[in-house]
Amino acid sequence: MQKNNFQQGGYIVRISFGVSMRSILNTCKLLFYFLLIISFVTLPKLSFARENYDYFSRNLKIPNSPTRIVSLSPAVTEMLYALGLEKKIVGVTTDCNYPAIANKKDKIGKFGFVNLEKLVSLKPDLLVANSDMGKQLESLGKLNIPLIALETPGIDGVIKNINFLGKLTDSEKKAKELSKNLQKRLLTVKKKINSRKAVKIFYCVWPEPLITAGGKSFIGDLLRQAGGINIAESLSSPFSRYSIESLIAANPDYLIFPETTFATVNLEQTPWNRLDAVKKRKILKVNEDLYQRPAPRIMDALEELQKAISR
Repeated sequence: MQKNNFQQGGYIVRISFGVSMRSILNTCKLLFYFLLIISFVTLPKLSFARENYDYFSRNLKIPNSPTRIVSLSPAVTEMLYALGLEKKIVGVTTDCNYPAIANKKDKIGKFGFVNLEKLVSLKPDLLVANSDMGKQLESLGKLNIPLIALETPGIDGVIKNINFLGKLTDSEKKAKELSKNLQKRLLTVKKKINSRKAVKIFYCVWPEPLITAGGKSFIGDLLRQAGGINIAESLSSPFSRYSIESLIAANPDYLIFPETTFATVNLEQTPWNRLDAVKKRKILKVNEDLYQRPAPRIMDALEELQKAISR
């Protein structure tokens, strides 16, 4: 038993302690740790700020779950709908024609030509575009709205963008399901092309002047993934003019034309009539939306192309 004396006024007051000061301190420590543990268990999870993904690197907060999204490109619109975000999309471009239900959304202008007044009136909390729109995005920098610009150098980039958008829009489960399916289909195509000889391909973006897709383009990656050899692979730019002499010299096994381009081409004229692909009727007329948009449907294009050039 510990006894302590304290003087109060003219009297001596004696106080007795049944426990030691050391045990009291230990008890206090245990109580502190107990309360600390309880706080982690019972307190709600804190919402931490997102990484700054804004295209202009502005310090703009992106909502944890955006509810008013504006898509600035057809490819983005296709991805957002594939993720089941129809109710969160408040605006699209006039070129956003897939899925068909997207036509019912408010229009903020054409692809690359945004009506800023209309855009602002929709009160969006997130804008999503493609990074290759470049200078066409500059006018959006004056708006106090976060802008995400997706990079898609190839088919793998489409899958990465789907997962990124899933994380950004609180739809990760759907994104994982979709990306898993696309990965599986991509792997199936790769297994098929390993067993046959590659063929030379020329993708005609436009005939006069002759413009094609180089190896650094999204289309160039599509041709490689399908097992083809792009005769314009070495071009320094994603899309560039191509000489008629080079086309004739390369003499590709297959010619690919988007539907709108094909309508302007006369295959009976030079240089087309001098190519084996024309003589052997190895001409592929394709849906440009399917082949040129970095969106989930690109896998349909890949499977179609791989099958066509395997015959």
